[in-house]
Amino acid sequence: MANTYIILGGITIYLVILVQLTACYTITEGSNYYRYCSSGYYLRITSARWYCSNDSWTVTNLVNSKCNYNTACTLYATSSWLGGDPCPGVTTYLYWADGCYSIWGNWGSWSCPGDCTTQTLYRYRACVKPNGGCGSAPAQNIACKRLGCASSSDISRTTPNDQVYYSLTTDCFVATGRTSVAFRVRASNDVHIALGSVDNATSGTHYEIVIGGWTDTQSAIRFAIGGTACVSNSGSRLSEIYFDEFWFTWTGNYVRVGTGSSPGSNTFMSCYHSTPYTVNFIWIKTGWGSTGEWRFPNDVACTHLTNSYVSISTNNPSCNGVSTYACNSGYKQVAGNTQRTCRYGDTMSGYPLVCAVSTCYIDIVFIIEASYYTSSIYSSLMTVIGDLAGSLKISTSAILAGVVTYDNIVDLEIELNDYYSASTLKSSISSLSIASASTSRNLAEALRVGFYDFFTMSKGNRFTAFRHYVLIAKTLPSQTGATYANKIKLNPRNQFFTIGISPAASLITELKAIAGDNSRYFQISSPDDLYPQFNTLLQKIAVCPAVTIEPVTVECELDIAFIVERYNLRYTKRFLAELMDNITISSTGIKVGMVLFDSGASTVFRLNTYTSSESVRSAIESISETNHTNRLVDKGLIEARDNVFTAARGDRKDASNYYVIILGRFESYPEAVAKDIRSMRGNHVFAIHIDDQYQTEYQNAFNTCGNTTSYINVNSYENLITIKNDVLKIITSCEITPNLLKPTMIEMPRVRILNEFSDTPNRQFPVETAVHITCRGEVGGDPSKTIRWCALRIGESSFTGLPQTTIHSEATPLGCQYIRSSTITFTLTKEDTFTQFLCESGDTGLCGTGTAIQYVNLTIETVMKNHLCPNATDAEIHVYSIAKYWFRFASDWEGGRKKRTEKKSFSPAQNETRGVSQRMPLKIKFFIT
Repeated sequence: MANTYIILGGITIYLVILVQLTACYTITEGSNYYRYCSSGYYLRITSARWYCSNDSWTVTNLVNSKCNYNTACTLYATSSWLGGDPCPGVTTYLYWADGCYSIWGNWGSWSCPGDCTTQTLYRYRACVKPNGGCGSAPAQNIACKRLGCASSSDISRTTPNDQVYYSLTTDCFVATGRTSVAFRVRASNDVHIALGSVDNATSGTHYEIVIGGWTDTQSAIRFAIGGTACVSNSGSRLSEIYFDEFWFTWTGNYVRVGTGSSPGSNTFMSCYHSTPYTVNFIWIKTGWGSTGEWRFPNDVACTHLTNSYVSISTNNPSCNGVSTYACNSGYKQVAGNTQRTCRYGDTMSGYPLVCAVSTCYIDIVFIIEASYYTSSIYSSLMTVIGDLAGSLKISTSAILAGVVTYDNIVDLEIELNDYYSASTLKSSISSLSIASASTSRNLAEALRVGFYDFFTMSKGNRFTAFRHYVLIAKTLPSQTGATYANKIKLNPRNQFFTIGISPAASLITELKAIAGDNSRYFQISSPDDLYPQFNTLLQKIAVCPAVTIEPVTVECELDIAFIVERYNLRYTKRFLAELMDNITISSTGIKVGMVLFDSGASTVFRLNTYTSSESVRSAIESISETNHTNRLVDKGLIEARDNVFTAARGDRKDASNYYVIILGRFESYPEAVAKDIRSMRGNHVFAIHIDDQYQTEYQNAFNTCGNTTSYINVNSYENLITIKNDVLKIITSCEITPNLLKPTMIEMPRVRILNEFSDTPNRQFPVETAVHITCRGEVGGDPSKTIRWCALRIGESSFTGLPQTTIHSEATPLGCQYIRSSTITFTLTKEDTFTQFLCESGDTGLCGTGTAIQYVNLTIETVMKNHLCPNATDAEIHVYSIAKYWFRFASDWEGGRKKRTEKKSFSPAQNETRGVSQRMPLKIKFFIT
């Protein structure tokens, strides 16, 4: 036979017989012999001799050419056929050996494509007949996947002959989210598949599928690895040569197995399970003399989750593919990972990259409940918080973080400057253990510790960093914190975020109030539930808020001395440190010094000690907190005056000096010192009084002049931070609001003739006389106020302002008021027969509305002119000399001496009336030559 057919596992294997049996023949001269081969074979002479006893010729090639490699040939032992006679006259013989050879050679090799998808492969047999002419070559075909060619659409795995299960999670292939799997496998026997609830072959629940077990004689479905079969199926299912296709499904109460690539068709096993298992993971193995090659669908691809300001640098979302990410220009990494690997379940290693503007700096405190109520979850909670902190970009150029825990006691566990790498911070947080685990929870004190003690520069708080409070709580605290958090949040640098663990409704309300924004509140049932929310949480706590903090800059020079009692410094230090967030220290703007007082006073630092707000804040925070009950505030004022506001200690000549006192109840009243300080131009005293009573008395002690704008009261030390903006507005203002005292005193006006050196008592002057009129008096508490002038002439109904330029002296302080003088120059005209002048201060803009007013009346000297010379001037008539003496003697016509005697006995008003009623008509005539 030329061909033998062998059936293995349903696959037909062709064994090609290339050579049939060879034979040797000898025929006598003159005879012939017919040789033939089966179809598909040709006859080939391997050796031939034409011989006799005396000689021998080798005729192998000659005979092959005569037979021409045909399937059949008649061989002749004749001289004519063999080309002569080697032994004439002697009997000659033809000997040969031959064989039947296939005209086709071996099958060619299969050639896999670069990426096997649905291609069909072909191979052929070559014509090996020496002279050709074989005809069409035989061909075979096979699907490339059945052959096992490499495919990008496949996951390829191999399993050794070790009877050990291997998880497909390393290839990102899991059962989660599926109900069926189609696969291919090449093995001789015992293909095992385990469908597990967890990624572990020795724990959890499993369905086990066996295909071709028991030396490829039986298959089965079990409810456990190595358990009793739910169903079995006899027969051979596997081949070592080609890949066989199978599928399995788990839906409802059934687990099914079949052949082919379409789940649901060609089912050969089906098992019912009344209580179906959860299937999340797939494990595979071979053994019992068999290795395995597996192909699963490569339908695993991860989805990129990119946040704002993030670009994908390398895109490789395939299983175990590594993708890289980068922040956009102007932004920096603050959390997450720049490199992530695709893993099973459409998940990627690490966390999405979080980017923030390059100028963003954030310091974070995790405030964690460590009470009896969190003791059972504390270890896992610390692991989760450690992982969260480990995903932050921990460095001095991005994020720093620390931890505060609380029950009835508050513990500062990790400070900002303890760790500068995410890995070491993560390890430290994860290893924190719970301490006393009290049933009391003092959240308010935890917030105080965070605000007053944690966020200090000595503990790593950076001056320009936002301060983020991340509160994690499980139960409503004994001492709640919403009220205090609201005070802290008055500074926009302080931001709050809260996480509730299985919170009651009351705790939810509390945490939302603390966060101040529902988007900053997160709720979980257990610590592990926080992992899926990491990206959202990181985009909150690791990104600077959209608020702008602009430090106050001034257009004037201000020298400020804070004069602080040495009592409750924990609160006053923090208050002053918060002020420094908004004050810009510079040589051309604001400079700051500080004095502490108790029974005495001392300078902490001078105006020229520090040149930046950051260094001032650091110096304030470094002051030791020793309480003293003696509070002699006048000592503090004197220390500031004598040892801070001096040129040698940085006081600038043109700068206003602000004395800012911060204290509660005091023992010595400072009004005398404060008044003395205020009497010097450019000095201003401000008081921040911390008490809930005696406000009026304390205010008057600092400013007896009633200027309420220089006094601010707050009822407690903790509430100091609530008045920060009010204080800031006052102490950084270049314009000081004066006290509201109105002037009450102004002197009688003085009159002086122009170019004379002394005042005159006269109030009657010749026409065209120029005079200076001067008033001096109080102008109130504002040194910019002046004295104004108004006038009223005969025939006018009201006073009007004078157009003349007024000369004002410098205002000088006198008690609570400022004193100055005001002078006008006025030339009398013939209309000023009787003009009343008014000088006033404290007016509202209209003449005569001042709170301090004085008057002076000026008149001109007049005569009756001769009607014969009406155009004569006063000078020509010599009015002053002629009229004065003429009227004196003219009155004697009626007994002038007697009349004057009588007049002395009357009052001035009677004299005026009497003189008018009894005056006789006079005729006066003047002659001008």
